[in-house]
Amino acid sequence: MIMNRTQAQFILGAHPPGGVAPTDPRYAEALAYAESDPVLREWLKEIRGFDSAVCAKLERIAPPADLKDAILAGRRPAATPQRSWLGGVWPWAIAALLAGMIAVLIPWRTAGNTGDTPGFRNAAARFLTDEWAHDFDRRDRGFPALQKWAATRATAVRLEAPRNLRPLPTFGCKVFQWRGHDAFLICFSSGADGQLIHLVSVDRAALSEPASASQPTTAEPARAGEWNTLTWATGGRVYVALSTMEPDRLLREVEPTQL
Repeated sequence: MIMNRTQAQFILGAHPPGGVAPTDPRYAEALAYAESDPVLREWLKEIRGFDSAVCAKLERIAPPADLKDAILAGRRPAATPQRSWLGGVWPWAIAALLAGMIAVLIPWRTAGNTGDTPGFRNAAARFLTDEWAHDFDRRDRGFPALQKWAATRATAVRLEAPRNLRPLPTFGCKVFQWRGHDAFLICFSSGADGQLIHLVSVDRAALSEPASASQPTTAEPARAGEWNTLTWATGGRVYVALSTMEPDRLLREVEPTQL
């Protein structure tokens, strides 16, 4: 199968910054694809630059000189006269800083150009796991009927689905609220094993930094709780596909670039 931008981004994004390049031929293929694709090449340059900057900052953290002895002795470390760029903070403050930097880093690497997608992706995963009672506002076994139902509601929403999903059997559609906007959940049944793919969509206006609606954006693979996900935007809406199937299979089954 010929690699596309989504698959290349998925493979390259899994490579840790500063690590040894994997020997997997798929990584070499993804790297070659990035070199020939201006959009992906720029994306790779940006994430590597940001990763390097964060790693450099972390390497500058100087713990108190007596930290090891203090831990072994079960006491709090004494203040050290040598002040790092952190100003001689206590170890718990260092840990808090690390957690904060990680919290900043993860959304930056996953948000791409669809705006505030991590918040919506996590909200969709939370709704499926903790809030949804497995009921539907409209039941139907086909996407076209659910698409028509959404278009005839008071909000007149035009839902889209990747070409691979459209012919799959559906169970129904559920509407829930996110940031004051209607979010739509459609459940698809895929393959002979009946694996579920949940497609969740919301208007881009619900995001804090809506992306341009001129072109579909590159799909973003990510993990959200127990779900493997793909996120993309098209037609003024942001979409998240969630499933427990393996990431490679989810990419093949959904293929967001085929709209």
